[in-house]
Amino acid sequence: MLCESQEGYNVGSHPLVVRYMTGVYNLRPTRSKYTDTWDVSKLLSHLKTLSPVNKLTLKILSYKLATLIVLTQASRSHSVSLLTLQNMKKDENSFILYYCGILKQCRKGKRNPVASCKKYTPDRRLCVYIVH
Repeated sequence: MLCESQEGYNVGSHPLVVRYMTGVYNLRPTRSKYTDTWDVSKLLSHLKTLSPVNKLTLKILSYKLATLIVLTQASRSHSVSLLTLQNMKKDENSFILYYCGILKQCRKGKRNPVASCKKYTPDRRLCVYIVH
């Protein structure tokens, strides 16, 4: 059903409607989706204590690696679950990881992005690129 124009205005741009909607907004303004933040430095301080890596169990090392990847990639949890070592590429400064499925944010005809894990030289305790 198409709304007819009133007094020469489209319904959504009629001055009474605009004034009413402004009043509704003023009574109930929008809120941001995320109102709380957390201090990443606390997590990074804890991750620094998990070193040297050759002394860690595989479970703890896997948690540390997954946490660092999540922090550096800013990906959805579903995206992180699709990361695979298959076809991983390594050069002297980074690892390139590929996703093994279609990501939520990808569109038809577009290539999946990759996750690049680069060396972090300021603090090797937070570096995902460790070669023995």
